[in-house]
Amino acid sequence: MKRYVVILILIGILNGIVVVNADDLEKLWEYRIVEDVYKVNIKDVNADGQMEILMAGKDRTQYGRDKIYLLNSRGDLMLKIEVENLRDFYLADAYGDSRDEIIVSYGRIVNNIPRGGLYIFDLEGNVLSEYPKGMLKSNIVLNNIVATDIDRDYRNEIVGNSKEGIYVFDDTYDGILWRWMSGRTIRNTVVEDIFEDTLPEIITIGVDEVNVFSHDGLKKWNYSMPEGVLSVGTVDYDILGYKEVVIASSNRSVHILDVNGGFRDKFVLDGDILNMVVEDTNNDLDDDLVFGTDNGI
Repeated sequence: MKRYVVILILIGILNGIVVVNADDLEKLWEYRIVEDVYKVNIKDVNADGQMEILMAGKDRTQYGRDKIYLLNSRGDLMLKIEVENLRDFYLADAYGDSRDEIIVSYGRIVNNIPRGGLYIFDLEGNVLSEYPKGMLKSNIVLNNIVATDIDRDYRNEIVGNSKEGIYVFDDTYDGILWRWMSGRTIRNTVVEDIFEDTLPEIITIGVDEVNVFSHDGLKKWNYSMPEGVLSVGTVDYDILGYKEVVIASSNRSVHILDVNGGFRDKFVLDGDILNMVVEDTNNDLDDDLVFGTDNGI
């Protein structure tokens, strides 16, 4: 069976995706859109044994709408959804029926007042749920969202962060379980079971700090990183059978913490860090840390 890789490219003034054979880099097909591609997700969304591609395009004018495209493995358009002021999307089973839905956050800030909300679409583009209901807009604009079962009741909650706050929506998607306001910029949110007790933690990534919360909103610890925080992951760093927390800085340093936020180790790479991936690269059942820097991998 051939393996496929999706590559984002810029073609003239149009953005799009190109699918190539990973073995010989032969181009199989491409799909172009007039918007700026800013997020792509690959998943078998309809359990047909084939991977589908979900792609978000941001309108570059002040008059058009942002769009979400769903393509099949041959590059055929299956669905196009228009969303005003799209912020993020996430694929997950929202209703416990073993079918994926498209969860969308949207909104903008006008005169320092945020106005936004959430949509849940089925794979035919129908709106199944929205927050808030009707034509109302909330004062929440979520820049990043994750849908996961944080309390192990077999239904997914929605976790997201605004510019300075974190919000956890209940699994009916019409109310907020808890929120935490930082007062400082939050760049991203990660949901990870760092204590390996089956109940995941919510990790907020700030400009120069990391905060860790229990699934029910109890703040467990904070770690400050004056050089700036780029990314956070977990890995069994010393191969002793339990996880450590890995924080990649905005420059060249990487900090290793225990699950309680205590400092364990630090190393410095020979290039500025652009990205960090935790992956078992050699199939030895142990995850590896892969760093992309301005000098290479």
